[in-house]
Amino acid sequence: MRRRKTSACVMRTIILRGTRQAAGEGNVKARESQDHSSEKERQVKRQRHKRGKKAEIKVDREQVLRVAAEALPGDAKFQGYKDVVVQDILLKTDNVRFLEEKYYSPSQKKTYQARVPRGYEGGFGPGVKALVLLLGFGMDLGEPKIREFLQLGGVQISKGKYPTC
Repeated sequence: MRRRKTSACVMRTIILRGTRQAAGEGNVKARESQDHSSEKERQVKRQRHKRGKKAEIKVDREQVLRVAAEALPGDAKFQGYKDVVVQDILLKTDNVRFLEEKYYSPSQKKTYQARVPRGYEGGFGPGVKALVLLLGFGMDLGEPKIREFLQLGGVQISKGKYPTC
């Protein structure tokens, strides 16, 4: 198996070659500049249009910020609003206590019980399950880091209990 050269080793080689060439050692020819047909194409500046991100951001709530009346002079006239979009994220728990109705039929000798809604099986809701998939597959985090993140967010989870879909 061949070992790869480290960057320090490569840099030493380049420096040594450069000092030999500066001392007149080695057979080094200067490259002649040639006008390639693609060179003109590369030099053409294309106008780039950067799209504003405000149009793509979904606004969840709007809040009017008012100037204190005491700070305004008497002749100040309202001219409208300046639009400022600020992005934020809320990570909060949404723990639900389900009260499952339970009935017993003496004639049938059978118990009837309501079930938790689909997606809430296993003690974790669909939000936690989706987040675990995102962190695990999308962000390539391991179980210990995912568990630590969930615990910091207020989700009580033990080592053996890992939410699966």
